[in-house]
Amino acid sequence: MKQFLQMSVNPAIVAKIEEGYAKLQGAKDCHSLLKKYLTKEAIDNCKNKKTKLEASLLDVIQSGVANLDSGVGNE
Repeated sequence: MKQFLQMSVNPAIVAKIEEGYAKLQGAKDCHSLLKKYLTKEAIDNCKNKKTKLEASLLDVIQSGVANLDSGVGNE
């Protein structure tokens, strides 16, 4: 993934990413595409990286984790 850079991600942000992943995977009624495609491997590969604009993985997944019942992005 060339758009990601090796920039230091705050450990608190990494913890929130991991908590969000656990929440998403534990949500039995959630059928979002985020849940389907956000794998543990993807988390491990991206949680410590930022984009050129300094966005972290949390910035990308935050809305999907917060709105598990949203119809947007459902399969």
